[in-house]
Amino acid sequence: METRNQIHVFTAGHISHPEITNIKAKIESLMIEFKHRGYLYHGNGDRSYHSEKLATAFGLLNTPSKAPILIIKNTRMCMDCHSFIMHVTELVDREIVLREGNRVHSFKKGRCSCRGCW
Repeated sequence: METRNQIHVFTAGHISHPEITNIKAKIESLMIEFKHRGYLYHGNGDRSYHSEKLATAFGLLNTPSKAPILIIKNTRMCMDCHSFIMHVTELVDREIVLREGNRVHSFKKGRCSCRGCW
């Protein structure tokens, strides 16, 4: 993820980023809101802090409120992260584009361009 001409790299369970406290707090606040909306968490342990969730939270905190967020990933995301990002776009009304391997996911208004087939 790139912001202010700087590339930020996230890995699952990443704790060394200078903004990790704010990033984790953002994920937690999103999860609380999602729970109120019926989103069911599908994992345990580090799944709360997969790279996609960390990058998404970082993007929400560090980009203009209506700007799209672009995330580039070299491995396939899990179903929970896919669902998480769909919920984020519904809640905050922003586009998130995630490129993984040979597919690009464009998330908008709680939907993904892949329609669940990836």
